[in-house]
Amino acid sequence: MRLSARQLAAELRSAFSHLRTSEGARGIGLSILIGVCAGLSAVAFWKALNGLHTLFFTDGGRALGFLGSYYVIILPIIGGLIVGLIIHFWAKDAKGEGVPEAMAEKEQPP
Repeated sequence: MRLSARQLAAELRSAFSHLRTSEGARGIGLSILIGVCAGLSAVAFWKALNGLHTLFFTDGGRALGFLGSYYVIILPIIGGLIVGLIIHFWAKDAKGEGVPEAMAEKEQPP
């Protein structure tokens, strides 16, 4: 049996008619859903930060062990060089003094 879109909508409406709720209940349900998503995002962000910390400071200490404790100074230098090369070769619009320069660049016509 093949249903048209209108017939399918009518069938779904009748099947879920007993689930009709007030706007307040919908708002509470939506706020719970948003809160759960925000909480899961916060946990994922925290785990990502811990993972990066472990990668750079624990594993980085093993990889750059020949430098002793100076590897903590070398890692940001390497990161700055990588970012500088990325800006120089691929993101030339990002050069400048920061947010005001980027905003001025964005406002100029192409």
